[in-house]
Amino acid sequence: MNKLISVALLATLCISCSTGGLRSDSDAKRPSVLTRETAAARAKQVQRVSYHLWFGLDAEREEFDGRTVVQFELRPTASDVSQDILIDFEDGKVTSLALNGKTIEDPSEHYDGHWIRLKRGELNVSGSNRLEIGFTHPYSTTGNGLHRFKDPADGRVYLYSNFEPYNAHRMFPCFDQPDIKATYELTVEAPADWQVIANTRETEITTVAGKKKSWAFPPSPVFSTYIFALHAGPYSVWKSKQEEIPLRLFARRSLSRYVDFNEWLDVTRRGLEFFNVQFGYPYPYGKYDQIIVPDFNAGAMENVAAVTFSERYVPRTRMTQDQRRRRADTSIHTDLSSESSPT
Repeated sequence: MNKLISVALLATLCISCSTGGLRSDSDAKRPSVLTRETAAARAKQVQRVSYHLWFGLDAEREEFDGRTVVQFELRPTASDVSQDILIDFEDGKVTSLALNGKTIEDPSEHYDGHWIRLKRGELNVSGSNRLEIGFTHPYSTTGNGLHRFKDPADGRVYLYSNFEPYNAHRMFPCFDQPDIKATYELTVEAPADWQVIANTRETEITTVAGKKKSWAFPPSPVFSTYIFALHAGPYSVWKSKQEEIPLRLFARRSLSRYVDFNEWLDVTRRGLEFFNVQFGYPYPYGKYDQIIVPDFNAGAMENVAAVTFSERYVPRTRMTQDQRRRRADTSIHTDLSSESSPT
């Protein structure tokens, strides 16, 4: 095991600056909706962004409900710019819209299926702006956005988010570009027997109407939209700890018998310990979750404190030493907030 960890750490330090990861053919062919020029202009317009999000999830429907409250300020240097403010939201349905306390009677006047457009004359030039959006959106079946998977082995439904590089707006309305960072406060209603995993650890779980519960997550640190995370479903879970950092590993139930959770969590503990010393800086988040998910487009994705991994790292037969090294390499690699592949 010590040799395995050493090899993985050495390989990780060599590749930590790589871009890594796999992209689906459909993503490679899909033109970007947001141009570089539009993104650059928008980054000069808005600042101090926060999201308060609510999602209603279940196992039966093919779409989910959501509410977004986005608060932001205009930059002082943008006060004389005449451009409208654009909020990205792809292929959803906007059911309600209110700006700074004023209800917009016909949301379709502001939403074209790609962007919610706010005219400069509607905004507060100084002080905060508050946009409230009610919406629905289909679950994804491509591995991007909020992906839905129904396990053919037992019929259970699992959800996970995957946003890099430009797919957060396929789940909720947002300023979907890396240089407009924000905080995220989250509430999720979902079946009572599900696990719900986000970038922070839930502070409260309460029972709501029917066979559902509500998970409340506190505001997150500031980070980009593409590393926001929401994963939910009846996942199996294994727990551990590295010093004061709680560790959890999740996998769908029909796969759980194949998960070598002891080795996986041992590699994680050793990796966090190593990098705390190597960088002279402790792991900055309050927990570290890893979720093994089906139909994944990449090897792994470094969502803040809720990292996703391909099920290709869980073979149904005994793993070779090379497979174990590759899995350890990717597990340690994501500790550095980078991405790798099992190939």
